[in-house]
This record gives sequence, structure tokens and C-alpha cells, in this order.
Amino acid sequence: TVRFCIHQHFHQMFSLSGWFVSTCCPRQYHYVDDAKTWTEAQSYCQQTHTDLASIENTEEMKQLNSTVSSAAHSSELWIGLYSQIRWRWSDGLTGSGADYRNWDTSEYEPDFYSGVQFCVSSLKGKWWDFQCREKLQFICYRGTKKPTFDFKLLNFKL
Repeated sequence: TVRFCIHQHFHQMFSLSGWFVSTCCPRQYHYVDDAKTWTEAQSYCQQTHTDLASIENTEEMKQLNSTVSSAAHSSELWIGLYSQIRWRWSDGLTGSGADYRNWDTSEYEPDFYSGVQFCVSSLKGKWWDFQCREKLQFICYRGTKKPTFDFKLLNFKL
């Protein structure tokens, strides 16, 4: 497992036994070299880390890519983005960072090919919609989940 801390602001970093640690690090990405379906990968990440990887900006995408071994750069890897009518993150991430996308637009992604591609994989740093039942390696993260708020409209009779 490879680990890397990320943060949007500059902080001094140092390395210790394969860990990269900063003074303020909300996420540590972990590459898992074990092929699972998206749902299996999500469950594994939630049990052993925090969740599948969420990525809020280009800098985080670069940090995530640096955690992946050179052999894995040519493989598709699950991240935490999936679709249920709209794209959302496995960990419930909301806010402006939740809208960050890095689709492989040269291949017209996302294309929902055959109407069965609702999970997202990363290949060489670009994102593809993919069938959730396929087995791929994946990226987890360890860190604090940001609070999420779901608002529901309730009808009351007075």
C-alpha cells in the first residue's frame, strides 16, 4: 500500500518509512492492489480506511496520481465517483470541490456506454465511466469526512 497526504495549501512535508506527512493533512490516499467491483472496493475502503477516493481539484488529482505505482498507471482504478441520476461521491462530499471532474474528453467521457456505466475509474489521471461490476484495483483515502447535509421537503397538513 502506498500512502500520500494532500492539502490545498502549502505545508512543510517530510517522509518517514514510506509515509508522507504534512502538518495539516485532511486526506491520505492509499492504492490497493487487489481487484474488486466498485461496491466491494467501497466496502473495503469504508472498513479499512475512510472511503473510496474523493478528488476536489487538479492538485489533489496530481497527489493521487503520485501514490500509484508506475505499473498501475496503465491500469484503470476505481475512485469514489458514481452516478445515481447525477454524479456524486461515495463519501457524501458536497460543496464546490465536489463538482471537480477530470473526464477523458478526447474519448467523449462520460458516455454511459450501453446504459450500464455508472461508476468512475481513473486511467493515467483521466476519468472514465465504467461498469460497476468490473473488477479493478482502487484508491482509498484516510481522513476526515466533510459534513454533508441532505435537505428533504416535508409536507405537513395544518
